[in-house]
Amino acid sequence: MVARFNTHHTIGDIRAFIDASRPGAARNYQLQTVGFPPKQLTDDTKTIDEAGLANSVVIQKF
Repeated sequence: MVARFNTHHTIGDIRAFIDASRPGAARNYQLQTVGFPPKQLTDDTKTIDEAGLANSVVIQKF
């Protein structure tokens, strides 16, 4: 699934988008960046800008 967010959106906004897109799906997933080394995104209050995710790809990992 592809989505675009503004830099003021938070990691929590990304999670909310995923959860709303797949109602009833398991919510025990992790978000992480693509690249080496992959970085887990655990702080839902950080903005995309603060987390350094502008122009990045984020994956959902179970």
